[in-house]
Amino acid sequence: MDIKSLLELFRKSPELFLDTSGRSGAKTYCYQDYYLKIGKKHELEAEYRALIYFSKYNYSQAALEYSSSERDYLLTKRMSGMCSCAPKLISNPEILAVTLGKLLRKFHDTKFTEAISINHNEEILKRVFLNYQQANLDEQMTQGIGCLELDEVFSYINAKKDILVEDTVIHGDYCLPNIFLDQDYRFCGFLDMGRAGVGDRHYDLFWGRWSLAYNLGNDKYGDLFYEAYGNEVIDPERLKLIAYIACLDG
Repeated sequence: MDIKSLLELFRKSPELFLDTSGRSGAKTYCYQDYYLKIGKKHELEAEYRALIYFSKYNYSQAALEYSSSERDYLLTKRMSGMCSCAPKLISNPEILAVTLGKLLRKFHDTKFTEAISINHNEEILKRVFLNYQQANLDEQMTQGIGCLELDEVFSYINAKKDILVEDTVIHGDYCLPNIFLDQDYRFCGFLDMGRAGVGDRHYDLFWGRWSLAYNLGNDKYGDLFYEAYGNEVIDPERLKLIAYIACLDG
C-alpha cells in the first residue's frame, strides 16, 4: 500500500476510512492497518524525519512514505495497543500515572547515538513571540496560572526564558492521545513526534501532567506522575515558566 493508492481509494470510498484526527490541525485517517495523515505543505516533514529517527530506538512506528505537493501526506502503519486516554487504561489512574512518569524518564534518559538538529527551546520561543505579536493568548491555559493579561504573560516569559536548558531529547507533545500502551500498561509507541528535539525536560513534564489531569477530570494523580518520574530532577521554577509558555504556544 502506498499514498497514491490510498488517496485514490479515499476519493472513491471515504466511508472506509476512520477519521482519527487530533488537535494538531492535520487530518489523520485510518484504513485497515494504515494511517494516512494529511497536512499543509511542508507541515509533516519534521514528523516524517522524527519517525525515521525514533523508530530506530523502538519509540515510534517507522514512516512508510512521505510526499509533498500542494499538501503533505504521511503514511504509517497502525500503532499496536491503545492510546493512554482509552477507558480501559484510565480506569486505573494510579497505574497509568506511574507508567507515564517512568516511561517519560526512560525516554529522557535514553542515550541517542545520532545527533538531533532541532533545538526545541528555540522553536517554542519563536512560537511564543509570534503568538504575542498576533495576540493569540490561550485563555484556557491562563486560568492555570491566574493571569489573563497578554503583556504580563509575555513579560514573565521574556524575563525568565534564559533558565530553560537543553538537558535532554524531548517528545514535544507528551499527551495521553500520543502515548500508546497495551492492556497491561506496557509501552507500544509514541505518535505525533514532529516537535521532538533537544530541549528542557520540563516541557514534557508539564504537558504530561496537564494531559493526565485533563483526561481524568482532576489533578489528583499529578504528584504521583512526578514522583514516578523523579522529583529530584524537577525544578518548580522551570515548570512555572513552561506553564506561562503554554499560554502562548498554540
